[in-house]
Amino acid sequence: MRGIQNETHTTLVFRRALDTCDTEDFVLSGDTVRVIWALHDKDPRYDFDMIYHGDSRGTQSLHLFRPPPVPQNEDPIFLRTWDVTLKNFEVRNNMNTIYWCKVFKAPTLQQKHHIIGYEPIIGSNHTGSVHHMLLHECEINGLGNTAVWERYAKGEGKDCYTTDMPEDWERCTTPAIAWAIGSKGENFPKHIGLPLDNDKVRYYMLEVHFDNPTMKSLKDTSGLRLKYTRILRKNDGGIIATGISPHYLHVIPPGQKEYKSVGYCSTDCTRQIFPKDGINVVSVLLHSHLAGKKLKLRHLRGGNELAPLVQDDHYDFNYQQSRSLTHEIKILPGDSLITECTYSTADRKKPTLGGYATSEEMCLAFILHYPKTELAGCYSMPPIRYFFETLGVQEFYNTSWTDLEDRILRTR
Repeated sequence: MRGIQNETHTTLVFRRALDTCDTEDFVLSGDTVRVIWALHDKDPRYDFDMIYHGDSRGTQSLHLFRPPPVPQNEDPIFLRTWDVTLKNFEVRNNMNTIYWCKVFKAPTLQQKHHIIGYEPIIGSNHTGSVHHMLLHECEINGLGNTAVWERYAKGEGKDCYTTDMPEDWERCTTPAIAWAIGSKGENFPKHIGLPLDNDKVRYYMLEVHFDNPTMKSLKDTSGLRLKYTRILRKNDGGIIATGISPHYLHVIPPGQKEYKSVGYCSTDCTRQIFPKDGINVVSVLLHSHLAGKKLKLRHLRGGNELAPLVQDDHYDFNYQQSRSLTHEIKILPGDSLITECTYSTADRKKPTLGGYATSEEMCLAFILHYPKTELAGCYSMPPIRYFFETLGVQEFYNTSWTDLEDRILRTR
C-alpha cells in the first residue's frame, strides 16, 4: 500500500485478492461495488495515530473493472457543445413522479457532424430529483408541418405519454442519448460518433423523469450537454433500447426475496433489420427502479447462450453509469437478446406493476452500437390473454380478446 498527495488530490493505492475465500468478505467482480470512505482534514502527527474522521465520510458506488473512461481529446478548435436543458421547469409539491417532454431544434449546420460525447447538466440541489433523461430523435421526414414543429421547439413542453402530449411527438421514438441517476455521462471511442445531420433530423425531444417523493416545490434547469464536431468519425453509432415495454401488465408479486422478469428481442427482429455483418456493441446502460437487485443482458445465437453482454448482481438504483465493454461484442442477424431483471419485494405488501413511476418497475437496457440501424427499440410484454387467464379471467362482457388487446396496446 502507498499514498500520493499533492495540493488538490490524495491517492491511496492498495491491493487485495478478488476472492479471499472468507465468507464475511465481499467478492470483487464486475458488479457494482459500494466503496466506503472517510478522511480527516489534518494529517496525523505520528504514523500510528488514528484520528476520528467525524462527519467527513460517505459511500460511492463504482464499477471497479470497467475500462478507463474515454478522455475528451478532441481538438478544441473543432469541438462544439449544444445544451439541451429545461428553463426553470416547475416541479410542484403535489407531484410525486413526473415525466416532462420538451422539443428542441438542432443547431443549424451546413454539413453532417458527429456527437462524440455527453454529460448531464443538473440544476443546483436537484441531484436527487432528476432520475433519468432521454433525448429522442423526431423523425418527421417531410410529414410534419415545419411551422408546427417550430412552435413546439419554442414551447415549454408537455407531460410525456399523456393525452396532453401532441400526437406528433410520437414520432420522437429513436433514442439518441440515455442518461440515468449517478452517471457522469460518456465520451465515445474515437471510431464512433452519433450523427447530427440537419438533412435527416432537425428536431429532438428531451424526456426528463423527476422523482419527488418528499413532495417538494422546485424549479429545475436540468438537461444534457452534447459535444459534437465536424471532424467525422469512422462509424455512425446509435442506441437500441430493449427489455420489457413499461406497462401495468408487467406484474411483480409482493413478499418475494427474488423474482425474475425477462424481456425478449427476438431472432426475427434482428434478422430483418441488422446488416449481414451484424452490429458491434460498445457500451450498455442497464435500467430498473427501486426493487431491481440483479440485471443481465443475455445473448443467444443458434439455440446456444453466449456470455452475457453485461451483468450486475449488485445493481444500485442511484448509480446507473453506462458500462463500457472491455472488448466490443458483435450481435449478428438472427441472434436474440434477453433482458433479465431480478427484483426483491420482500418488504412490499402489494404487487408492483410495470410503469414509469419510481415506485413502479422497469427492465430495460440501452445498447450503444455501430453501425447505426433502423431499429430503435426491441421490446416484449406479457401476452394479454395469458396475463388475464393467469388471474382467472376467461372472458370479458361485450368485448372480444382481439378488441381488448387492441385497446390495451393503443393506451397512451
